[in-house]
Amino acid sequence: MLTIDSTLRDLLTHVPTYQPVSIEGFYKAGWWVTWPEPEQTRYIDDLGLGGVDLSEKSFMDVGCAEGYACFHAERQGARLVIGCDGHGWKYGSGAPYPWNAPNAQNMILVFEVLKLLQRSRVIRLVQDLESPDFVDSVERVAGGRLDVVLCAGVLYHAYNPVLALRHLRLVTAERAIVNIPDFRELQADGRGFTPYDNRPAANDFNYTSVLRYGSANNRLWNLSPDDWASMMEFVGFRNVSRSQRGIATVYECEV
Repeated sequence: MLTIDSTLRDLLTHVPTYQPVSIEGFYKAGWWVTWPEPEQTRYIDDLGLGGVDLSEKSFMDVGCAEGYACFHAERQGARLVIGCDGHGWKYGSGAPYPWNAPNAQNMILVFEVLKLLQRSRVIRLVQDLESPDFVDSVERVAGGRLDVVLCAGVLYHAYNPVLALRHLRLVTAERAIVNIPDFRELQADGRGFTPYDNRPAANDFNYTSVLRYGSANNRLWNLSPDDWASMMEFVGFRNVSRSQRGIATVYECEV
């Protein structure tokens, strides 16, 4: 591991992140995961990875953000780790660099800094779960299917969650772990689907408003855990079990 110098420490301190940042005596809570350092292992548990043996396994995190679960898997002895996210760097966009909120650029920047500091071998794949070439792209990078696939904070934003689940099924060799919050009590008018309002056509989330459920720039499927479990079984997952983690349900699906 490289030594974190004052410049990188300052960068990691001030760049907003979705997930916690924990490296070489440095810790910062995330914008979404706000727990203090002594409780940071709760994040792994809430994702559904607590107690999961990843030694010598191939692992992929779909919706990896800054890579917290990826680096965890690597430390647990996973032989191959892929961090997959649909957000790529928008070169030449002409937009001012947005330092003040978690977003695609900041996620990639922090991911790459942490990867460098840890001399990590995690592979970052820019690919959308619903893309027609998702399965081919993953198999090309991984050399086949992955033993364990994590998908947290993604499916309820999908245009077509059944298609997204089918893609997850096709790249999973042993087990998929899916984390989906239950937004039904937060959706004021009871709709099953909340569309984006006034959202630009570009595939870029406005994370500054993501907590305003049912409001601008936040597409959500407000489905029940039974609905999600049925879809998982429909696409071919077996033995779908679930457990509650706060407002989220963690589904463990076998292949």
